[in-house]
Amino acid sequence: MKKFEKPVVVLNEMLMNESIATDCCYDMVQDGLVTTLKAFNGGTIGSSKTYSLYSDVIKLLGGYATTPSNHYKLYIPKVKSNPGYSYSVGAVPDLTGGGFDEKWIIRFDQFNTPGDVANVWYLQDGKGVQATGNNISTDLADWNASAYVQLRKSGCTHTPGSGCPWLKETTLDNAHIGAQFPHALGMPDWAAPHVAGRYNS
Repeated sequence: MKKFEKPVVVLNEMLMNESIATDCCYDMVQDGLVTTLKAFNGGTIGSSKTYSLYSDVIKLLGGYATTPSNHYKLYIPKVKSNPGYSYSVGAVPDLTGGGFDEKWIIRFDQFNTPGDVANVWYLQDGKGVQATGNNISTDLADWNASAYVQLRKSGCTHTPGSGCPWLKETTLDNAHIGAQFPHALGMPDWAAPHVAGRYNS
C-alpha cells in the first residue's frame, strides 16, 4: 500500500479585532464614565448628508437639469376674480402679496402671446405635477389669465446651501464616514458613507 504524506496545515494567529475589522465598522470603548466610538477601517462614525437632484427633475428636464440653471416660479391667484395680467414671462413685478400660490417650476412652454404659458410642470414634495386648472387645457392663460411665470433664481449651481428647489437632502445617521480600508459592511463602495455596523464584544 502506498504511503501518503499528511498535508501540512499552517495556522497564523490573528487578533480578534483584526478579524472584526473586516466585517464591522466600529466598537464602543468605555473609559470610566466616558464612552467613545472607535471606528474600524479608519474614518469616523456620525451623520452624513448627501445632496442630489430629484428624480422627477431629471426625468422632465434631462440634460437641462445641469448647471448653471435658471429657476422659475408659477404664481396662481387664490381668488378667481383677480384681474388678468399679460406680462411677458420672466419680466413681471413681484405681485405675490399673499394673493398667489407659488410653485417652483420644473419646465414650461411659452407661446407668442405675452404671459401665455402652457405645458407647465411644477415641483411638489419632490414630484413633478402638471398644472391643469380646468382639466381641459394646460394653457394657464386659458385656465386663468391672472396666473403668471417669473424668473426667481438665475444660474443656480445646485450646490448645498444654495436654496436650490430641485435639490434634495438625504441624511444618513449612524454612518461610517471616510473609511480607509475595504470591509464587508461598506460594500460595494466601502469608501462612501454607509450605515455602520457595531461589534458587540
